[in-house]
Amino acid sequence: MNAPRDSDECPCESGKAFGDCCKGIVDWSPESLRGEAYVRNLSIRGKNLLFLGDLFSALQIDRPRGLESWARVKRACSDRAVREIHESILELWPDEADLTRAYSREGELGTALYVGTYEPDALLRGITRHCLYADKMLIFDPFIHALRSRPEYNPIENPQEFRIDTIRCALLWVALSPWIEAGLVQVIRSPGDFDVQLQLDSFEVERQRYESSSELKRLFEEEVKEKLKSGLTDHDDYRRLGTPNAVLARAMLECNPNATEEDIQGLIAYFDRRRAEHRYFIEEPGGSGRPLNNQYIRWTSGANYEISKIVAGLTGSHLVTDIRARWYELTLDTDNDALKSDPWQPFAKAFSGIGLKCLEGVSLGDALSLRQDGRLSSMRSFLRRVWEAARSDDAFDESSIATLTEELRAEISGAESEWDRISREMRLRLGLQVAGTPPSAPGAVAAGYGELYAAGWLAAVAVNVGNAWHQRRSFAKRSPSAFFLSLERRSGNASGAKAAKKITES
Repeated sequence: MNAPRDSDECPCESGKAFGDCCKGIVDWSPESLRGEAYVRNLSIRGKNLLFLGDLFSALQIDRPRGLESWARVKRACSDRAVREIHESILELWPDEADLTRAYSREGELGTALYVGTYEPDALLRGITRHCLYADKMLIFDPFIHALRSRPEYNPIENPQEFRIDTIRCALLWVALSPWIEAGLVQVIRSPGDFDVQLQLDSFEVERQRYESSSELKRLFEEEVKEKLKSGLTDHDDYRRLGTPNAVLARAMLECNPNATEEDIQGLIAYFDRRRAEHRYFIEEPGGSGRPLNNQYIRWTSGANYEISKIVAGLTGSHLVTDIRARWYELTLDTDNDALKSDPWQPFAKAFSGIGLKCLEGVSLGDALSLRQDGRLSSMRSFLRRVWEAARSDDAFDESSIATLTEELRAEISGAESEWDRISREMRLRLGLQVAGTPPSAPGAVAAGYGELYAAGWLAAVAVNVGNAWHQRRSFAKRSPSAFFLSLERRSGNASGAKAAKKITES
């Protein structure tokens, strides 16, 4: 294998050309393209892609065919698969020096670090929204790093106790894989994975801040109650679905003494289907319906605030979260002027709280099209302009959320008016040309030029309509407000389709 040329994709898998990436920094000679030296020179994206390959292999996911059955993936999450997955993490992230090196290659404009709810739906909502302006999103790896785990809590030493936790984390990676491959999301490790004292110190700072602020304590307690009420639905289902089949049969007979064997088997079959469909329910061998025993099931937000702000400083990132208490921690932190002065930080807080329905339907395709069409810069400028009109003297004040929402609504309304004007002009041009049939020209017809005259008229129609159509297309491409309008109309159409389907089914 020859050394890479400037125009070749960089071997570090950053997605950039070698001449714009590792040239002059890393000697990517053929000898370095293997073993530990290879891993220690990979970009974060490169490590992520390599891990995805190991994860898909361990769980027997056929990538070309796609994810056909999550139930089959759960069955493949054996003790051996758990061990292989966590050994891969150790190999790809060997120590703090390598982590620091990987961090140092980041820091592009508007990089966002997500430290919020890690349930798949909430995580993807955060990513899709903030990828409308951020170059990329950094996310802490939900998997445990076995390096600092005591043997009894180590997934390599005791893989049988981490099968459910592994499948939960794997689900996040699978959901994020298209974003990772596109280079819009990068999964990182925490420095606390390698420095136990740093992790302990961060916990102590968090504890002191919590104890000294009644408002922070109130926000955290409210957040926990909300998560227990609505965010742990999967876990509630997990507990119900863990009712043993023998107990289900007894309960059926107690409720209905006349229940037949067919009725009982129908109930068990229903529970079996739900167990197979559940995100992380894994049944004990033997088909009893019981869930696996002695399993660690963790909930995380990636990292605490203290660790997050350290990583934000190292990677040039601003924080993004859906946790109100974490935003409040930022305002309480008097020692973090660097993060507060980041122009994207107060905007990210306000943008996270916006309730516009159109922002719920952003897709990977939307985020990619902004970049591929060269519109990301204009989108940033647009959002900064709207934000400057919305922000108050205290940029982190909650009132900025409502003001930013109204400003965006006004921009979308303006885009809709402009779109309607262009559409009316297009219809008018088409209507006038069609209604204005070529005037009588007997001389032309008599002379045999009728077809030629009609062809010229049709050509004029085509030019006029084509110009109007081009106006519409260029408006949609050049205007960020038109981008939001297209999201709004798409979300409205989706809602209408759902409502029509519901009416039809009822």
